[in-house]
Amino acid sequence: MEYMKTLDVASHHSRQLPRWKLLIEQLMTEGLLEAVFATSTAAAGVNFPARSVVFLDPDRYNGHEFLPLTAIEFHQMTGRAGRRGKDNIGFASVIPGRFMDVKLIAELLRLST
Repeated sequence: MEYMKTLDVASHHSRQLPRWKLLIEQLMTEGLLEAVFATSTAAAGVNFPARSVVFLDPDRYNGHEFLPLTAIEFHQMTGRAGRRGKDNIGFASVIPGRFMDVKLIAELLRLST
């Protein structure tokens, strides 16, 4: 909790306690965090507004294996960019990594528009 106060950042993922995730969501909604590093949990029906969304990997872990994001999941995650009532625009960025399938990202972008 101390690093959140000092750096204004937090993480959000499926192995955290539900109350902790709710706290992170509340802090983000109130604008008290500058950045949240999240897995696809941020797209799972939570109110998680952000000005920018950055993808480091187009995969998600389902508890057993890594699977590519679906177009719907990708759309939900990019839809977090641009906070209603606070921002006129939102940004979704992809940072290509060593194992990133750029063709998959292009296909997800095509399908989610």
